Amino acid sequence: MAQVPTATVIGIDVDVRAAACARRNGVPTAVADLDGPLRPHEGFDIVTAVAPYVPTGELRLLPTDVQRYEPRLALDGGADGLDLVHRVIAAAGRLLRPGGRLLLELGGDQDEALVPALAATGFDLVTPWWDEDGDLRGIAARAPRAG
Repeated sequence: MAQVPTATVIGIDVDVRAAACARRNGVPTAVADLDGPLRPHEGFDIVTAVAPYVPTGELRLLPTDVQRYEPRLALDGGADGLDLVHRVIAAAGRLLRPGGRLLLELGGDQDEALVPALAATGFDLVTPWWDEDGDLRGIAARAPRAG
């Protein structure tokens, strides 16, 4: 927001405490889920999400401090780690303007499942990105264009 002061940013979280933290940092927020009442008139240019993406069976492998201090709600992504991520993709299809961008944080080899899933829902320019150690960190995609 500091880099683009004319940008409109709306934060949505299911965790009341996380939404309160964002508000303290100057981000207008709503406490809702993906099926909530958010329906933009013209659509968003960018939807970004840090949805829970750790597979349930791998939660015990997380560092002790993460297990101790992070709420399970923020970590547990279901059997393959992608339960909520798939819902975010579906919601992004509704919320983004044609040509808008979706940015998701991921891990492991989840790009292998999401690249075809995004393409099947009409997204293109699907681009995973990795950190300097070669670990998957996220994926970007462009929403379907009108017409």
